[in-house]
Amino acid sequence: LFTLDPPEHSRLRRVLAGRFGTRRVEQLRDRAEEAAEALLDRIVESGPPADLVGRFAIPLSTTVAGEVLGVPPEEHHRLWTWAERRLTGTATEEELRAQAEEYSACVAGLFALRRLEPGDDVLSCLLRAHDDGVITKGELSALAEDVLVAGFVTAAYQTAGSFYHLLVDPARLDRLRDRPELIETAVEELVRYVPLNNFILPRYALQDIELGGVLIRAGEPVLVALTSANRDPSVFENPDDLVVDRTACPHVGFGHGPHYCLGAPLARLEMRVALETVLRRLPGLRLAVPWEDLRWKTGGAVNGLHALPVAFGT
Repeated sequence: LFTLDPPEHSRLRRVLAGRFGTRRVEQLRDRAEEAAEALLDRIVESGPPADLVGRFAIPLSTTVAGEVLGVPPEEHHRLWTWAERRLTGTATEEELRAQAEEYSACVAGLFALRRLEPGDDVLSCLLRAHDDGVITKGELSALAEDVLVAGFVTAAYQTAGSFYHLLVDPARLDRLRDRPELIETAVEELVRYVPLNNFILPRYALQDIELGGVLIRAGEPVLVALTSANRDPSVFENPDDLVVDRTACPHVGFGHGPHYCLGAPLARLEMRVALETVLRRLPGLRLAVPWEDLRWKTGGAVNGLHALPVAFGT
């Protein structure tokens, strides 16, 4: 996206933002709630224990993101598998090359479908931008990869990680269950508190500048640990505490400025719906295994749990 010249970049970002904007996303609330209820119907029917990652967070995210992106349900699993391996570093180089070929064929098919049946979705929007000369064929493919990977994976793992941090301290869950009006505030605090991204992109100095007593010369790279900003004690009181009713929460979990995440309203919606429905439908929610036994995916761009087994009921 940022290889475009500023006018084209601004135009495309505005168009994409319209597809992810708060008003557009709120129109998906009914669909998100319907999907969450259906997933929990199956969980309740089969009984505990249940994996909140594989049986809830992932299918909820792919369903909602698929609606916005323009991906038919039959392609959700294939794209999830590719995107998840891409972000979590769980595939070998040979596997990634093979998956890249499969992905390219899949996306080509999705674009062909959207040409036949254009709609008010992100892939259709990207196609129109390409046809209008705003982006090249290579940029079309790269942008499709970015939005598909981010749309399918990040919200799922942010939701699952949020449930983990609530479950390790049941008092937090009880507070949200007793006061559901706090859920919207809790979502912002969870985005602040739960670290999702592991990757750090270099920033390059445009001119000589002294920072922290160190001279950084023009052209030199600087690696910034963005997640540390969300634990800044000069901004947040008791920054290492998860406070579900924290009222002042100017976090940068979705980035800032021109780098602000286009999908932030969608991620917020998914997390709110997930918390509301799970707390209402699964009384007595608790971890089904000791928290020390839970395994996290390592070595990739995002933090994600392999599974989150939970019990519920009396």
